[in-house]
Amino acid sequence: MISCLLGVSLSVTVVSRLSALPEAKVSLYQESRTTTSTDNKANTVTRKVWIKQPGRFRMEETSGALARITVSNGGDFWMADPSRKRGLHKKLSAADIKTLDTRLKVDVDALPKFVHSGAKKTGQEKVNGVLCDVYKHTTRENMTFTLWVATTGLRLAQKQQTEGIVRAAEKVGDPMKTHILKSTTDYLKWQIDQPIDDSLFHAPAGVTYQEFKPGAVPPGGPKR
Repeated sequence: MISCLLGVSLSVTVVSRLSALPEAKVSLYQESRTTTSTDNKANTVTRKVWIKQPGRFRMEETSGALARITVSNGGDFWMADPSRKRGLHKKLSAADIKTLDTRLKVDVDALPKFVHSGAKKTGQEKVNGVLCDVYKHTTRENMTFTLWVATTGLRLAQKQQTEGIVRAAEKVGDPMKTHILKSTTDYLKWQIDQPIDDSLFHAPAGVTYQEFKPGAVPPGGPKR
């Protein structure tokens, strides 16, 4: 999924608000791996996400030798490319914080939203040894979305998949073309309400930061 945080293009594997963390839960750690194939050209991105109320988060994305780190301490926002040692910084306004709360999301409560979109349970399967209920939804545009959620506990997402045919341009100004798309996210680890060191929510060290300006280009990192 491609989202835009504070005007900077940023890919995140998410569907629910920070405020949707289970009641009385104040922290979350998640590891995931997303493989996206467009016309049989595949790209895999692994992500680690730390969230700590109120309003602090860190996301580390890697794809091969490429990497990007995105951090907020609730008052500042940093996006860094460690290999190039450059990044962007923005002081957060109240409106920015509200935007982050809306757009930075994790798959804690994926199931209710998925069912609300029209998904139906189609059966049960095991994902990485976890018994899951399987839900599926196909849109009018013939895009099929499938979600695997654990049958017990908080019913956390274990896997999510999108596949179908889309029309899109390779880049701005290019003609629209038909593409075969398949994207699969595996949720490899969940930790909820476990201690998280506050040092994770500082600016990544060894990086030279420029102040964010509208239209700024995100520093390096995995393909979106």
